[in-house]
Amino acid sequence: MILAALGVLSARAMAEEDPDTEVARGHFNLGIASYAARDYQGALREFEAARKVKPLPAFDYNIGRCLDRTERYAEAVEAYERYLAAAPAAPDAAEVKERVVLLRARLSSRPVAPPVPPKVEPPPITPAVPVVTAPIAPAVPPPAEAPARRFLVPLLVGGAAVVAAGVGTALVLSVTPEYEKLASGPESCRPCRPEQYSALQARDYAGYALWAVAGAAVAVDAAISSSICP
Repeated sequence: MILAALGVLSARAMAEEDPDTEVARGHFNLGIASYAARDYQGALREFEAARKVKPLPAFDYNIGRCLDRTERYAEAVEAYERYLAAAPAAPDAAEVKERVVLLRARLSSRPVAPPVPPKVEPPPITPAVPVVTAPIAPAVPPPAEAPARRFLVPLLVGGAAVVAAGVGTALVLSVTPEYEKLASGPESCRPCRPEQYSALQARDYAGYALWAVAGAAVAVDAAISSSICP
């Protein structure tokens, strides 16, 4: 579901695209790549940058997801609630509402730390006899544990998501110059026949299909990661 904004930012089968959508898509692509690499702070920065350009409700969900992952629960609740207010009929609205209830309960159950009393230093004591202190042997750090094999699967799934997202982005971006040629180049056609743009359209759709695969891989990776490290 981290690819919530994908459908809103999908390229039209037209020669031109407004600059804001192009800029937002660039931040969005960087955000999903960072999220797949578990760089949630980096993903948060990119999704927030995309939302400034295109204030779409789906970006609020992605921002909430990153805040949720970094345990910034109060801010995550605010982002989720913005998403629900803007898209109350979204297919995942019930799931997001359940997450908000859970996070609010978690926030209310956090213990309040008692105030720390000021530290009072005791007066110095002059020993009657010289005090001899034995040298303390330096602590030996425990040997580093070998990486657990259980993390191999989520790493592979996350890597596959990054690759799929990158290839999909390359496919989508590669058709933009071709569309521009059909729109205003020497080989322009207005109106164009289906056989003149069907190949470009197929490549465009292939790119979006790979984005969808990347989104599914990210969801699977998140589910596996949650089961390993709840």
